[in-house]
Amino acid sequence: LLAARTRGSLIDGFIAAAAGIMDFLRDLVAFSPRRLWAIAWHSILESIRRRMLLGVFGVLAVVFMFGGWFLQSKPTEQVKVYVSFVFLSSSLIAIAAAWLLACLSLPSDIRDKTIHTVVTKPVRRLEIVVGRIIGLTIISTCILIAMGLVSYVYMSRSGAGSLGELGQKMKEANQRGNVKYEAELKDSID
Repeated sequence: LLAARTRGSLIDGFIAAAAGIMDFLRDLVAFSPRRLWAIAWHSILESIRRRMLLGVFGVLAVVFMFGGWFLQSKPTEQVKVYVSFVFLSSSLIAIAAAWLLACLSLPSDIRDKTIHTVVTKPVRRLEIVVGRIIGLTIISTCILIAMGLVSYVYMSRSGAGSLGELGQKMKEANQRGNVKYEAELKDSID
């Protein structure tokens, strides 16, 4: 209907829409895994060359190094606060990194004129777009895996002290016979 509105005639619009669908189906049938992987690999190498990953991990390191200074909580709630801090900061950094990678990759190819070289090859436009998406997905997955590992190490180091302290308090409450306080501590550990 949009094509019919822009063309001025319902029949011309349907013909243009059908031609667009046929072009899409032709591109879909002619997909080449080798070309897709080549474009995806180009996206991966480009993000490595731009040192985007180092910037992401630099920001993550700064946030984790100094984030503990600003997290105030009771020892019974410290693990919950750290988990929410790690989850929120990792999510925001991953979203920002994916956004920057996606927004800067194609315009930089146009500026550096590398896209002109790719377009002159027998590569379809849909392959370029899907290859870029695959490459950015691989980079984003690697960022998330690395951030998950760093977050796990951070949580195990920062949460181990407070969990050990709570365990010690629970043993002391057990020795004194304070069952109610021991149950509260056990619930906060769980």
